[in-house]
Amino acid sequence: MFYFALKDIKEGTIEKMQGELGDPNRISTRGEKIDEVKVPSELSGGVFPVNLLANKYCPTNRDFFLKVVKRISQPLTWPSYQGRIIHKLCFKMFQSVEAYVLRGNIIQKANLLKYAQQKGQRFIRELTSDIDRKTSGMPEKPSKTMKDNFLTNLSKLVRMESETVSTFIDYTIATNFDVEVASEFRRLFPFQREISLNATPLGFSLGVKPDFIYSRGGSIVIGDIKTGEIRDFHKLVLASYALAYEYHERVPVNFGTILNINLSNERNVPIYKCTETVVISDKYRQAFLKLRDEKFNIAVIRKDPGPPPNKDVCTECPYFSHCGGT
Repeated sequence: MFYFALKDIKEGTIEKMQGELGDPNRISTRGEKIDEVKVPSELSGGVFPVNLLANKYCPTNRDFFLKVVKRISQPLTWPSYQGRIIHKLCFKMFQSVEAYVLRGNIIQKANLLKYAQQKGQRFIRELTSDIDRKTSGMPEKPSKTMKDNFLTNLSKLVRMESETVSTFIDYTIATNFDVEVASEFRRLFPFQREISLNATPLGFSLGVKPDFIYSRGGSIVIGDIKTGEIRDFHKLVLASYALAYEYHERVPVNFGTILNINLSNERNVPIYKCTETVVISDKYRQAFLKLRDEKFNIAVIRKDPGPPPNKDVCTECPYFSHCGGT
């Protein structure tokens, strides 16, 4: 997460997005316009998590049918396990660093780099202590080498995030005689983590939680952390969070970012290259609403939409054995 603040400060990401947006009135599909964005009355009656409504891994939405109608749980896969650990590690590191900085009276003895790295390594040990048990039941089990490489690469993520946040804080302390470190931390890293939004009329389960909210210069950015390959429908996830935020807070959200974190055996740092910040335009908002209504229709009529004609798209689906492999 600290990487995104570095990217914004270095590249002027938010300023560029404001220029690209121009007139905010260009976006007309807003969450507070409830009559325009609520679930149609003939489809209402249920609510679902954002990930079920906005993700489009299956062209026919049969994964949604199997999960909601047939009540077949998604098995944990190696890619999804890695993604969960990376998510938790990022959040735990931010939380611990924030607590360290906000406790006050740290200027004379601050060693944020050492603290963050030690905490990060402890979190890795805690989060992956049951890696063998978690992976034992996976459809395709990772090898010992794959697990060892993953743990090594997590340490690279800890190092990158630790060095980023500590350099910013050390620079602030080094260049100011009268500095309030807690205030500077909030200014440099204006994140809110996993706030809980209520937007049930839009079809969302209680407690919609974007991965993070980033606010700078009066602009709000909805953040979603993704690992692996970025897909077009990930922007629909941003749109769903924006609509939920606008409904709950009555505040417009114009921008979203997909913070893409990948780990590489060939690099000594994580790869953030595919991180993308976009204007959450009507195109994405209306595409999400259309997809949401398609899925609600499946939940109402309970008819199997069938597998995709091209089974090649099924190979990475958690439901492959129930659908694509038949």
